[in-house]
Amino acid sequence: MKSFMRFTLAVLLFAASAAMCGAQQVATVSVAVEKGDTLLNLFGPDWQKAYDQNRITVIRNGHPVQSPDILVEGMVLQVSADTMLTNRAAARVDGLNQKRAELERRLETLAAKTSMQPGDAATIALCHSKLEAQQFYTADIAFVSEQVTELETADRAEASVSSGGIPWAKTIGLALALLAALAIVAWLFKREKGGTGGLARYEQADAQLGRLLERNAHRLDSSG
Repeated sequence: MKSFMRFTLAVLLFAASAAMCGAQQVATVSVAVEKGDTLLNLFGPDWQKAYDQNRITVIRNGHPVQSPDILVEGMVLQVSADTMLTNRAAARVDGLNQKRAELERRLETLAAKTSMQPGDAATIALCHSKLEAQQFYTADIAFVSEQVTELETADRAEASVSSGGIPWAKTIGLALALLAALAIVAWLFKREKGGTGGLARYEQADAQLGRLLERNAHRLDSSG
């Protein structure tokens, strides 16, 4: 009798565990809300199912309100994969899911970098939390995308310095500095050359003046 009870309890526990795992692994679909959307034109006859999975509360006249007519532009609705999608909703699903999956992959790659700083690790964790949130907005996707791009740019710059290479920004800066130096040298050379020419012309004019004065002095002596 005790063995039978133990067996029954084990079966029940296994069934409950399997049910919980199944519930956690239910596939979901993400649909971004745009202006003019309603649950009806997004999910057709399954609008009630979508509403039950995405109840949001807003404050109207000082009171919390829940209603199926409340959709916030930019919000991302999460519905189970068995929820019907209209053509309007289906057109947005793939792009959003692909973007989330792409950002998750890029975050995983960044997290595997040994050069990540503590602040970078905190940023990665924040981005993961936004992508995995039950309710999120398209603005969150844009924020995560911006943060990932900044982390990748910093990582490439760090890798370039570590490998002994010179980042493009520094290379351009050095090239501009060299061009400026060459321009200054050319200007000084031209100025020096111009000054030398002026001095030579002054010396020639002075010599001519001296010769004229000598001739005049000789004429005066002859006439006297």
